[in-house]
Amino acid sequence: MKFNKDSKIVKVSAYAEGYYSGATAYGELYIPHEFYEENKEKLSNLEVYVGELDGKHSEVECDIEFEEITVLDILEMTNDPYNQDRNIDEKLFYRFCDTLCLSDEESDINNDFSNGILSLEKVFTTEEIKFNLSKDTVIDNVLVPKGTLIHFTKDTGNKVLDDWVWEFNFNIRNFYQTI
Repeated sequence: MKFNKDSKIVKVSAYAEGYYSGATAYGELYIPHEFYEENKEKLSNLEVYVGELDGKHSEVECDIEFEEITVLDILEMTNDPYNQDRNIDEKLFYRFCDTLCLSDEESDINNDFSNGILSLEKVFTTEEIKFNLSKDTVIDNVLVPKGTLIHFTKDTGNKVLDDWVWEFNFNIRNFYQTI
């Protein structure tokens, strides 16, 4: 599958807050939009519980959200909206795989996709600037003579290039496998 900055993906997130303690737990993973659409019904049964937020032997059910976003939204994301006391990405991932009855190989593919989305680097447009000095100029305590060619690269505002593409082989075929 090829993804560009406008490609739809789905962020699956789980959030829990202890009733008494106020302690929180949060986890998220990403899946291709088409995979989400094909598995929407099964995913409506996704349940994640977090133990010991309210003390020993306590268990809190997570609120599960499915948010349709674009790859550009991920590329532009600056910080996590949650101040998480406990990260439950792994717990969410395993419950997600169990709910969809994914094989180990398919689980690995999904994990690699989610990690790949999170590790995408911003791709910024840059502008090459070249000019000749019109007069003698001091730069960093060095006299640079008139007529010297100055050449540098300037960031033009944190924009993702229009032709940016990310490829990932999301080859999970057993969408409807049952236990």
